Amino acid sequence: MNCLPAPELPTRPDLATVCGVAPFYEQWLPLVVEWIVARFEADPDHPFLDTKYDVPGRRDFAADDPFRGKNAVFGWIQGRGLESLVVHAEWLAQVQAAVSYRDLVGRINRVVESLSRTLCEVRERNAGHVHFLMDRDGSPRSDGGAPADRDHYSFADIFCAKGLYAAAHHRADEPAIRQARDYLVAIAESLWEFGFRSLQFKPGLPVSNDDPRLVRQEGPFMIFLGALALMAEREGGAWCTETGLRIIDRILSCHTASTDMPPLARRGDMWETVDEHDRPLLHDGRLQSDPGHSIEFVGLASRFLRAIERREGLEARDAERIRAARARLPDVLFANFENGFRSDVEGITKTVDLVRRDPVDPTLPWWSLPETMRAAAQVLADHSGLDGSASVRERCLSVFAVCHNALVRRYLVPGNPPLWVQTRSADGRIVDVVPACPDVDPGYHTNLSIIEALRSFDQIRLP
Repeated sequence: MNCLPAPELPTRPDLATVCGVAPFYEQWLPLVVEWIVARFEADPDHPFLDTKYDVPGRRDFAADDPFRGKNAVFGWIQGRGLESLVVHAEWLAQVQAAVSYRDLVGRINRVVESLSRTLCEVRERNAGHVHFLMDRDGSPRSDGGAPADRDHYSFADIFCAKGLYAAAHHRADEPAIRQARDYLVAIAESLWEFGFRSLQFKPGLPVSNDDPRLVRQEGPFMIFLGALALMAEREGGAWCTETGLRIIDRILSCHTASTDMPPLARRGDMWETVDEHDRPLLHDGRLQSDPGHSIEFVGLASRFLRAIERREGLEARDAERIRAARARLPDVLFANFENGFRSDVEGITKTVDLVRRDPVDPTLPWWSLPETMRAAAQVLADHSGLDGSASVRERCLSVFAVCHNALVRRYLVPGNPPLWVQTRSADGRIVDVVPACPDVDPGYHTNLSIIEALRSFDQIRLP
């Protein structure tokens, strides 16, 4: 089944025009998740999602490839994929489309149950952890000199905990909900104690995860905020509310410029790393910023704030913290979009130096585009009322349109299903560079961001 042609948007659209892309995404995204499910079903002896696929070449990677083959199992992808499947099952049960997705939802639910069970078994074997890279039996790999990730919580744990939490609620499994909640609480403690480690590596390259500077980054807190948004939407609670607001406060106070800070930063800029005194940390005179991470924070923060605001019993102090945080999110969105987006090749630069205003890593990964679409839609929804700023609304619609056009013109590869390339070079060429994991994104950055953007537009249109 071929997808509808991807519509292009004018650079200054109105809301009705932007909402006109919904039918394209409502057809495209189910094709992607059906492809993921079908690949899982095709090999009953392989208990993990298999998205090891060469998109430009439209072929599987060799099964015996130690990094790109299906037996190289990335905890990041399994946790992300589990959350993605849950959200798709819930979304497809509601989306209005010509095709019935009842059978697909049932297949998704079976994969969710199986993958949840597998990830729980992996944790039991590995002292409560899921690892960045594993063999198909769940045992960790430590190629390239990276330390074995047995003693610290890592990104793989966050993604796995998020997925298990979403799946447990989806299945209304109370014991599993408690276990996933305990997992999240333990990860939060490691964040606040600065004991968290990235533990990401690429074969043949050494990784210095013992560097204490690496634990004071914005990224782990930002990703964990996504888990708290899930929790806020499904059950809330004082711990969830306080932890999320505390993370937002930390990122805005320690990693974000509230005013111009020459020569280091301008208002709204966000930097990745701080020192032990929570001051911006320079490397060789550079203050490194990841525009995509910064914008991803905007989307996750907006989602979390909206979820806790709907809960009853919110204290006046927390309501003021929500108002103050929400007021800053447009600056963060627009500043980091301006820092990262290159209109000539239509992509967002991976990392930039805020001092010299030039690229550090000039590659253009795909994932920051749908993350920016989500953030723009959510900021638009937050500022769509009578007290909202017309200029904020116009800029959000423009940012969404520019990123949508870039995604479908520069990254989308036609076929069944239409998929996307991971990375382009600074001059716009498709390059064989792995952003983190060599898997096709299992509907996490791309599909989930767009689903949430469409939901935000629906909320704006409600009376």
